[in-house]
Amino acid sequence: MKRLFKRKNAGNFLLSADTVVFCGRRILPKAENAADVKKFLNSLSGKQHSVLTAVCAISPEGKKAEKLVATKVKFKHLTALEIDDYIKSIGMEATLVPL
Repeated sequence: MKRLFKRKNAGNFLLSADTVVFCGRRILPKAENAADVKKFLNSLSGKQHSVLTAVCAISPEGKKAEKLVATKVKFKHLTALEIDDYIKSIGMEATLVPL
């Protein structure tokens, strides 16, 4: 894989990043629809959770720089209306189902 990247991208930088949300000992998957968003926001409402973001950059010469950032986030208690309004604001209201 490394050789393939070097061959196809000579002279280019590679930048990659990903974020994971932990609630307790559970990793929350990426929300795929409004029902997921509603479920996840209800599970985070009024609680503290952790967000980990990893970033990696590789120069054209192969020099690598990596960084992992951990953040603790405390959500206020979210009302059903706040959650529904958020879902509408991100354009997922068409798939909204009551929980």
